[in-house]
Amino acid sequence: MYLTKKICYLEMMRSGSTHIHKLFKEFIPEGKQIGHHGPASKEIMESDRIFIGSIRNPWSWYLSVWSFGCENGGHLHHRLTFKKIYFDQLGFKIKPYMFLYVFFQQFFKPLQKWRLLFSDSDNKENFREFLSLLLNNERIYDVGDGYAFSPISKFSGLMTYYYLLLHTNHKNRIFFEQVNTYEKMKLFDRKYNILNYVIKNENLENDFFNFLSTINIKVKDEVKSKIINSDKSSKSQKINDLNYYYDTKSTELVMNKEKFIIEKYNYQFKDLS
Repeated sequence: MYLTKKICYLEMMRSGSTHIHKLFKEFIPEGKQIGHHGPASKEIMESDRIFIGSIRNPWSWYLSVWSFGCENGGHLHHRLTFKKIYFDQLGFKIKPYMFLYVFFQQFFKPLQKWRLLFSDSDNKENFREFLSLLLNNERIYDVGDGYAFSPISKFSGLMTYYYLLLHTNHKNRIFFEQVNTYEKMKLFDRKYNILNYVIKNENLENDFFNFLSTINIKVKDEVKSKIINSDKSSKSQKINDLNYYYDTKSTELVMNKEKFIIEKYNYQFKDLS
């Protein structure tokens, strides 16, 4: 999160957030970074700040999450490849009757399997199996961050879950009947999403400078051009495009599970990373 008295940038992981942080620090230097991908406090959420988010093509997002994990980086890689029990999301408050089941699911998660799937960023079969395990609910409790306890997991993917959780001050509703159908989830987003402006990873610098323009910060064209032509931060090391990694089955899996993000931000399956 990047915070000033007037703005709050809530960072969706693997959406260009490291680069966006650097841009905010350069052009709005009075702000400060608080944490990394975590949500804002209730006090911040209820303030009159302008809230900015960032988003990415879902097919590219999953590939980036996985390929970054192949470099031993990222939230999902850490949670899937280490035997740590995440007591904060085992369901004490949400579904306490499932405690023992979820505990053993976490305790016996197949670490070697996950580590193998994160072992080679050029292995398309590993990527497809990673997607299948993650989105077909075969190992839904392994991540341990609450996704399995939300009705969202029945019809939408992990990216949608993270997106909704990060951008609302009504997080508890995500775990109950308020979002137990696709239409209810869309209504929840319309009512409770706090974002005022969104930066798309595929148009990152232009969207960022457009945002600065809305708050009356002017940037010279030559400065914009220099930044647009520079390398982004925190790139993963994948060397192939989407068509190499995705087959028909995996493409349709993301299309079905991330229908919400795809429709809301008009994404298509094409290499934009």
